[in-house]
Amino acid sequence: MTNSDDAQLGDEVQDVVSGFAGIVTAKNEFLNGCRRACVSPPVDKEGKFVEERWFDIEQLRVIQRGKVARKPANTTAITTGGERPDHPPR
Repeated sequence: MTNSDDAQLGDEVQDVVSGFAGIVTAKNEFLNGCRRACVSPPVDKEGKFVEERWFDIEQLRVIQRGKVARKPANTTAITTGGERPDHPPR
């Protein structure tokens, strides 16, 4: 149930109600059909991070498609850190 006009991950968008703008960094779909996108704005004038917000996808206007390129899905497991004494070696 996607529309080709829908905001996609990496698109720059603006909420038509509030004017809030940023990059779509996550999307979800609920059982009732509600589709939402997380919009992460740029840092403020002092260089501080501004909290992201979730919006219904239908009320987002795409400003620029693919402004941030999606990273390809990782097909191999990545482990971080070293061995832990409370876990057996891998």
